[in-house]
Amino acid sequence: MAAVPAAVTGPPWAGVLPPRGGWQPASGLPAPDELRAMVGAAVAEFRRRTGELPAERRTRAELDRTGREIWSRTVGDTGLPVRAVHAAQSLGFLRPATAARDTGLYSSGTWLRLRTPYGSIAVRRAGLGGLGLSVR
Repeated sequence: MAAVPAAVTGPPWAGVLPPRGGWQPASGLPAPDELRAMVGAAVAEFRRRTGELPAERRTRAELDRTGREIWSRTVGDTGLPVRAVHAAQSLGFLRPATAARDTGLYSSGTWLRLRTPYGSIAVRRAGLGGLGLSVR
């Protein structure tokens, strides 16, 4: 007689993966140098704002709140959060030699994908269409 192993579970996000196909070009993505400048400005703003906090207010909660505010901003009207561009730069996907023609923004359903010659970052938009709903 064989024993059946116990079920393996993990975090809920582990089952949420971007689609394999159906990606369509999306407009409005700035050039790579503008994206790098945007990330640099966001990092500088975070450092400035957190550096200005008095010691008693420099808590994890306050740092997280400030970070969420800054990194959740979108790149123009694209819906792409600045945190996705920061991830792409941190991973080396937005190298200085990256040309605008080699970088693109794509969408598929509730997903956005920032594509470069060195890799892609996929993010799931909150909500479906203009209804502001999310399926989990």
